[in-house]
Amino acid sequence: MPPASRGVDRIFPPGPDGIRLGTQVQKGLIRYVRGQATVSFLIGASSGIGVYVLSLTGVWPDGDQYALILGCGPWRPRSSRMSGPFSGLCPRSRSRPSIPPRRRCGWGIFYLGIHQLEGHVIVPRVMGQALGAHPLLVIFALVAGAELYGIFGAILSLPLLAMGREC
Repeated sequence: MPPASRGVDRIFPPGPDGIRLGTQVQKGLIRYVRGQATVSFLIGASSGIGVYVLSLTGVWPDGDQYALILGCGPWRPRSSRMSGPFSGLCPRSRSRPSIPPRRRCGWGIFYLGIHQLEGHVIVPRVMGQALGAHPLLVIFALVAGAELYGIFGAILSLPLLAMGREC
């Protein structure tokens, strides 16, 4: 048994049914991390596929060569909820300053669409399924955490929901 579980068991001893709080909390956190990994993969894949499709239509020249790299851009920093999808735009915009502002605006709209898809569809559904909670409960937990404790509350709201759901 890990030291953290032993410490939790000392503070909260197992109940009469023998269920240990430490192992339940660990199960909840494992489900949360698994859900985060799934969301990260989906955001990266949708960004990469979107760049490839835009390249095929001619909107994003040479995008097919960089689709994999640009798909990894939003996937990597998924821990920062607000900047994840937009981080895929930054390397592309900075690498070629001669790109017309109109095209850069199109890229921004594309990444804004990815960000909206993430926030309103992917995160509530995937995290709700991973945590065993209704998607509206996931949204409510995020909003309540942000309102009560700001960005720190929003970041901790889903892991706390996962732990509370298991207990």
